Amino acid sequence: MASLLREEVFERRGQAPAPSKDFCQLLVTRREVIFRWWKISLRNELRESRPGEIKESQEDFLGDSSLHIQIAIVFGAKVLEHVLSLCRGNYDFLERLPVPLLLYIISFLELEDIARLSQVSRRFEMNFCSNFPPIVSAFLLLKYASMRVRAV
Repeated sequence: MASLLREEVFERRGQAPAPSKDFCQLLVTRREVIFRWWKISLRNELRESRPGEIKESQEDFLGDSSLHIQIAIVFGAKVLEHVLSLCRGNYDFLERLPVPLLLYIISFLELEDIARLSQVSRRFEMNFCSNFPPIVSAFLLLKYASMRVRAV
């Protein structure tokens, strides 16, 4: 299963919240967590500032609350929880399967089970609806809609 993990496990880019215009990148590899930032400013004293980088091992990251706060401010609490989960070794291997292998596995399921599985994530829904013939896709969409109505 470890072969399903690329060196880069997770990456997110974004702009820091106002009033800052800084650009930030969060990169999680198999061994490290890297947080990079680029200062964007019209002020003369900040124009010459260089990009910054914090690079820590996953174990060190788990104990660095100041970096947790920075990540939560820029990317949100859900991204922080996801990164902490990755650093603890909780990988979602089903999400990382190549599409052809995933479709091969799915081919053994009944249509109702496929419709239920498509509710698990957006990736599954997009792959199932785009890789099946239009009639099956329509069936899945109708089944998915009726399941949502019953669940509510």
